[in-house]
Amino acid sequence: MLDDFLLHYDFPMYFFVNKKNTRLANQIEFGLRKALKDGSWLEWMKQQPMMAPLFPLTKWQDKRYYRLANPTLPSKTPINDDLLWLKLYKK
Repeated sequence: MLDDFLLHYDFPMYFFVNKKNTRLANQIEFGLRKALKDGSWLEWMKQQPMMAPLFPLTKWQDKRYYRLANPTLPSKTPINDDLLWLKLYKK
């Protein structure tokens, strides 16, 4: 079955604003972090047609996955900040 094997790679989503508008950038970051912490971002993702098939995430924890490198990932990407990444498996 195709769902028995997963390909995993870091694929961040970014929001861009004019670099002179630091106030807006800070507000967006504050709001996104708040939504991540209180779970509302995850609840929103569960309602999105493209993301809904991933849930519940627990269905992926015992699957085999293959980690692929993402060579286009910027070097400053905070890959160790678990709050920012959707985890489909146990570490």
